[in-house]
Amino acid sequence: YVDLLLMGVTGNLSEEQRSFMMIVKNNSERLNSLINDMLELTTIEAGKANLSIHPTDIFTLANEVLERFRERSQKENKLVEFSIEADSALPLALADPERAKQIFDNLLSNAYSFTQQDGKIVISLKQSGHTLQVDITDNGVGIARDQRDLIFDQFTWVDHPADQSGKGIGLGLPIVKQLVEMQNGKIWV
Repeated sequence: YVDLLLMGVTGNLSEEQRSFMMIVKNNSERLNSLINDMLELTTIEAGKANLSIHPTDIFTLANEVLERFRERSQKENKLVEFSIEADSALPLALADPERAKQIFDNLLSNAYSFTQQDGKIVISLKQSGHTLQVDITDNGVGIARDQRDLIFDQFTWVDHPADQSGKGIGLGLPIVKQLVEMQNGKIWV
């Protein structure tokens, strides 16, 4: 209904009304995201998450997600340089492509949130023995050494003055950790 009001279906809104409706819309979207994250984590922890594991081109998936962040960066007028560095002839990885996109999306979202204007985010893909190692680095504010072990705990959020988004309550990285481990992977900082 908020979108209908913003589109003017019931009549024109004043600037103040439009501003209030945007606050309602943004808060509704945040609440919906929170509920979805809680449901996702509950489903994973109950062992009921479905995976469709098969040979997957991780380079292509990473590039697709990275492109969405390039577009977001332009739309928000927050210039961030995104790049992928990859070994030539990377092998396919045994992974669930949709879950892999979800993992990339969450990790890049965190990197983007904590990277300032004119910053840089790099995805590095390399074969390491019989595994594919994915590193995501940025030149953002970083995570204090004493807090690195905490970031994968539920409802833990490292507060940084550089992040003014106010988004997140500490479920994204625990979900990522669970999804990585369900696919026989490891994640660390």
